[in-house]
Amino acid sequence: MASSANGQNLLYEVLFNYVSSMALKSVMELGIVDIIHNHGKPITHFELASALKLHPSKINVLGRFLRLLTYNSFFAKTKVPLQNPKEEKNEKQEGYVLTPASKLDVRSQFVYLDRFNFDSPLPSVSGIRPLAGRHPLQGSPDPLVATISPSKREFVIQPVSDSDSNSDLPRVLPLREQQQQDRC
Repeated sequence: MASSANGQNLLYEVLFNYVSSMALKSVMELGIVDIIHNHGKPITHFELASALKLHPSKINVLGRFLRLLTYNSFFAKTKVPLQNPKEEKNEKQEGYVLTPASKLDVRSQFVYLDRFNFDSPLPSVSGIRPLAGRHPLQGSPDPLVATISPSKREFVIQPVSDSDSNSDLPRVLPLREQQQQDRC
């Protein structure tokens, strides 16, 4: 009995996995990551609905949408104190913050993605390019390192620290350094 339930769970997971891809596509098209990033603190789904100028009838749909993306580790939930200071109770609402996976889509970061292509079973990315200030031919950007999380579900690209400089972590080098290594 347990094996048939596990099989049914796996079947449903595979059949409905496209929902997560479509949700991610919607996040990118609506600019939700940028709204959360620019908000500067955890944002409730009511504040997000206001920023997106959604019709009041769609606010509950947005809440379900955000819960799905939180389940998929694209956003993280946290508690936010209510805005009304007259309330004596210390009530809190759920707020959403960015995770390392969602921070890769912030437009003000060092990489810009033109689009995610969801036309095939394996989504692909096109138009990856560095932004001004992170471009290898402008200024002197810091070397970067990509580290994989212990769960192997996500990775983070960050500046190289002194402890990373002598390790065997995979490095993402600026273009100048790559060209110099290729010449040698």
